[in-house]
Amino acid sequence: MRKIEREMLVAIKRGKNWESGNTEVRHYKGTDSATGINTTEVLLHGNTIASHTDGYDWYYNLCGWNTPTTRSRISSIMREFEDPYLCCGVGTKLGQPEVRFLHGDPVRVESSGWFSVKAYQRVEVEQDSDLPSQN
Repeated sequence: MRKIEREMLVAIKRGKNWESGNTEVRHYKGTDSATGINTTEVLLHGNTIASHTDGYDWYYNLCGWNTPTTRSRISSIMREFEDPYLCCGVGTKLGQPEVRFLHGDPVRVESSGWFSVKAYQRVEVEQDSDLPSQN
């Protein structure tokens, strides 16, 4: 993992705004004091590539830039905040981005548009639940 990605993850975990080079973390405090819902956004070159609101899944977007840097930033967030036994990150095959899992086939995603890993993981977990336990 790159140094900038480690620093980015620390900023996300601490709820701090942070910027270094082409990468930025923004935290928005909830306006409703009763719920205290907060939102975190990760930007690359000014494009929001990841977003998380308290109580909801992480959402990701390549913003039309299926580049090694964009995939690396998103993958580092996925490896930190998604289920580590299922999600490996974002890769590419024949120029098409895909979410990769430890178990099951990769799922292709669009270069533009939001996606959530949890939706794909639920499918994989349901399929794996039919397997006998390995006790």
